[in-house]
Amino acid sequence: ASSLCSPIPKPALCSLLSVGRKNYRVAQDLKNWLQIRDATCRFPGCSRHASHCDFDHTEDWAFDGQTRQDILAHLCPSHHRLKHNSAWQVSHADSHDGDTEWVPPSGGRYTTEPETRMLAQLLTRVSTPGARLSGVWLGGVRLSVVG
Repeated sequence: ASSLCSPIPKPALCSLLSVGRKNYRVAQDLKNWLQIRDATCRFPGCSRHASHCDFDHTEDWAFDGQTRQDILAHLCPSHHRLKHNSAWQVSHADSHDGDTEWVPPSGGRYTTEPETRMLAQLLTRVSTPGARLSGVWLGGVRLSVVG
């Protein structure tokens, strides 16, 4: 298992969950985080396992998008092409915890939720006054946190 960072300062998470514009490629710790969070393709109704999906920069890298956990999502190759080659629109909800909102060309709105709400679980663990946790396991990933 991989450690995301040690320690994670409160309230910030960790630079490994975001490399901003430094790198298009997704770092291994961030890949682990996203695979646990998403588990499958994030297109509405698709259940293709994340290990068979691409990482999609919801805010396109070519247009100043960044490589960060709150704007990356797994998309299977078919839905990745659909996103880039059709009028479907996708955005991440304001929760910063993985919800995606999809708008088809015909209108309407579909929201997909992550398999695991990583940020909510982590922040709950570090929000206890005086908490000092070490070796926390979250979805199979070892985290060290200091509250």
